[in-house]
Amino acid sequence: MPFKKKELDKYKELLLEKKAEIQAFLDEGKVVSREEQEILPDTIDQATSTSERLLHLRLLDKQTKLLREIDRALERIEDGSYGYCEGTGEEIDHKRLELRPWARFSAEYKSEIERRERNRKYMR
Repeated sequence: MPFKKKELDKYKELLLEKKAEIQAFLDEGKVVSREEQEILPDTIDQATSTSERLLHLRLLDKQTKLLREIDRALERIEDGSYGYCEGTGEEIDHKRLELRPWARFSAEYKSEIERRERNRKYMR
Protein backbone atom coordinates (compact mmCIF):
# COMPACT_ATOMS: atom_id res chain seq x y z
CA MET A 1 0.00 0.00 0.00
CA PRO A 2 1.42 3.44 -0.89
CA PHE A 3 2.77 5.65 1.84
CA LYS A 4 0.56 8.46 3.09
CA LYS A 5 1.74 12.01 2.52
CA LYS A 6 2.09 12.51 6.29
CA GLU A 7 4.42 9.48 6.51
CA LEU A 8 6.50 10.65 3.57
CA ASP A 9 6.78 14.12 5.09
CA LYS A 10 8.02 12.56 8.35
CA TYR A 11 10.70 10.53 6.53
CA LYS A 12 11.65 13.51 4.40
CA GLU A 13 12.13 15.57 7.56
CA LEU A 14 14.31 12.84 9.10
CA LEU A 15 16.39 12.68 5.93
CA LEU A 16 16.82 16.45 5.72
CA GLU A 17 17.85 16.63 9.40
CA LYS A 18 20.45 13.90 8.90
CA LYS A 19 21.64 15.56 5.68
CA ALA A 20 22.17 18.87 7.50
CA GLU A 21 24.03 17.08 10.30
CA ILE A 22 26.32 15.30 7.84
CA GLN A 23 26.89 18.44 5.78
CA ALA A 24 27.93 20.34 8.93
CA PHE A 25 30.28 17.48 9.84
CA LEU A 26 31.77 17.44 6.34
CA ASP A 27 32.22 21.22 6.31
CA GLU A 28 33.95 21.06 9.71
CA GLY A 29 36.03 18.09 8.56
CA LYS A 30 37.35 20.01 5.58
CA VAL A 31 38.51 22.81 7.86
CA VAL A 32 40.16 20.35 10.26
CA SER A 33 41.91 18.57 7.39
CA ARG A 34 43.44 21.82 6.18
CA GLU A 35 44.55 22.78 9.68
CA GLU A 36 46.25 19.41 10.23
CA GLN A 37 48.69 19.99 7.38
CA GLU A 38 51.41 21.12 9.77
CA ILE A 39 54.93 19.71 9.73
CA LEU A 40 55.88 17.91 12.92
CA PRO A 41 59.54 17.49 13.86
CA ASP A 42 59.15 14.22 15.75
CA THR A 43 58.76 11.01 13.71
CA ILE A 44 56.33 9.53 16.23
CA ASP A 45 54.21 12.69 16.14
CA GLN A 46 54.23 12.55 12.34
CA ALA A 47 53.12 8.90 12.36
CA THR A 48 50.37 9.62 14.87
CA SER A 49 49.22 12.63 12.88
CA THR A 50 49.18 10.62 9.65
CA SER A 51 47.24 7.81 11.29
CA GLU A 52 44.69 10.24 12.70
CA ARG A 53 44.39 12.00 9.34
CA LEU A 54 43.75 8.69 7.55
CA LEU A 55 41.09 7.74 10.09
CA HIS A 56 39.50 11.15 9.65
CA LEU A 57 39.54 10.79 5.85
CA ARG A 58 37.86 7.37 6.08
CA LEU A 59 35.17 8.88 8.27
CA LEU A 60 34.68 11.75 5.82
CA ASP A 61 34.40 9.24 2.97
CA LYS A 62 31.81 7.20 4.87
CA GLN A 63 29.77 10.32 5.61
CA THR A 64 29.99 11.43 1.97
CA LYS A 65 28.61 8.06 0.86
CA LEU A 66 25.80 8.34 3.41
CA LEU A 67 25.01 11.81 2.09
CA ARG A 68 24.61 10.31 -1.41
CA GLU A 69 22.27 7.65 0.00
CA ILE A 70 20.19 10.35 1.65
CA ASP A 71 19.98 12.31 -1.60
CA ARG A 72 18.84 9.16 -3.40
CA ALA A 73 16.19 8.56 -0.72
CA LEU A 74 14.93 12.12 -1.17
CA GLU A 75 14.72 11.48 -4.93
CA ARG A 76 12.72 8.30 -4.26
CA ILE A 77 10.28 10.30 -2.14
CA GLU A 78 9.78 12.65 -5.07
CA ASP A 79 9.35 9.90 -7.68
CA GLY A 80 7.06 7.76 -5.51
CA SER A 81 9.37 4.76 -5.09
CA TYR A 82 10.40 5.54 -1.50
CA GLY A 83 9.88 2.84 1.09
CA TYR A 84 9.96 -0.08 -1.32
CA CYS A 85 12.79 -2.60 -1.44
CA GLU A 86 14.84 -2.20 -4.60
CA GLY A 87 15.46 -5.95 -4.63
CA THR A 88 11.98 -7.34 -4.06
CA GLY A 89 9.64 -4.41 -4.64
CA GLU A 90 8.01 -5.09 -1.27
CA GLU A 91 7.39 -2.39 1.30
CA ILE A 92 10.24 -1.82 3.75
CA ASP A 93 9.25 -2.13 7.39
CA HIS A 94 8.47 1.26 8.93
CA LYS A 95 10.67 0.55 11.96
CA ARG A 96 13.63 0.06 9.62
CA LEU A 97 12.87 3.33 7.85
CA GLU A 98 12.67 5.17 11.15
CA LEU A 99 16.15 3.91 12.06
CA ARG A 100 17.61 4.22 8.57
CA PRO A 101 15.33 6.44 6.49
CA TRP A 102 17.76 6.11 3.56
CA ALA A 103 17.35 2.30 3.45
CA ARG A 104 17.04 0.91 -0.08
CA PHE A 105 16.38 -2.70 0.88
CA SER A 106 14.24 -4.56 3.37
CA ALA A 107 16.18 -6.03 6.29
CA GLU A 108 15.67 -9.53 4.94
CA TYR A 109 16.91 -8.69 1.46
CA LYS A 110 19.89 -6.74 2.83
CA SER A 111 20.83 -9.78 4.94
CA GLU A 112 20.64 -11.92 1.81
CA ILE A 113 22.93 -9.51 -0.08
CA GLU A 114 25.47 -9.57 2.77
CA ARG A 115 25.33 -13.36 2.97
CA ARG A 116 26.04 -13.63 -0.78
CA GLU A 117 28.97 -11.21 -0.47
CA ARG A 118 30.47 -13.24 2.38
CA ASN A 119 30.08 -16.43 0.35
CA ARG A 120 31.81 -14.82 -2.66
CA LYS A 121 34.74 -13.80 -0.47
CA TYR A 122 35.14 -17.35 0.84
CA MET A 123 34.90 -18.82 -2.65
CA ARG A 124 37.91 -16.84 -3.91
